[in-house]
Amino acid sequence: MTIRANKAGIIKAGDIECPLGFEVFNKDLEICTLSEDAEVAIDIYATRGRGFKTAAENRSEIGSLSIIPIDSNFNPIIKVGYHVEEETSDVITDKLIIEVGTNGLIKSGDAIAIASKILSDHLKPLIDINKSLHDIQVLNEKNVEEKNKKLSIPIEQLDLTVRSYNCLKRHGIQTVEELVTRSKSEIENIRNLGKKSVREINKKLSELYDLKLKNN
Repeated sequence: MTIRANKAGIIKAGDIECPLGFEVFNKDLEICTLSEDAEVAIDIYATRGRGFKTAAENRSEIGSLSIIPIDSNFNPIIKVGYHVEEETSDVITDKLIIEVGTNGLIKSGDAIAIASKILSDHLKPLIDINKSLHDIQVLNEKNVEEKNKKLSIPIEQLDLTVRSYNCLKRHGIQTVEELVTRSKSEIENIRNLGKKSVREINKKLSELYDLKLKNN
């Protein structure tokens, strides 16, 4: 890849001339600034890699004094975060929320899938220590499916009092899932509802579907 310029101004990554099959994603990255009567000619060498490499590490691999090595950041992930939310079902007690930000070279979902595959491959030798454990079913898909069916049930089937039902509807709560993801205090604060209504709703959820509202 090359940069050729002879006009005063800021030279950006978008000015890089790429061969077929290459593309610069961060075109607004500033590389240098040219003054009047100045020109620049740069040949850029790119390679594949993983993680981060310092200029010193790249220098030892290049082995040429005519090439200026720079730090290399091959990681497309710019932000990772997670938090755990309390679940309302006895089948799965917690929900893991993962937040992944990338530089656009890879989709967040693909990054999670690749990371999971890498982790799985690293742990597989440990699993193979006892091959008789391969048949153990960790995730009960039947229970998960039953749980999802419960959550999609409309609140009409809870057989609530007219007052509680109408208040929930006016608040935009249509399904059991929309109900159990709210805390007791949230439900109490809905207009014309209170602690008595919360007890009624929790009782119906428990009796019919073995569910409950989130704790405050």
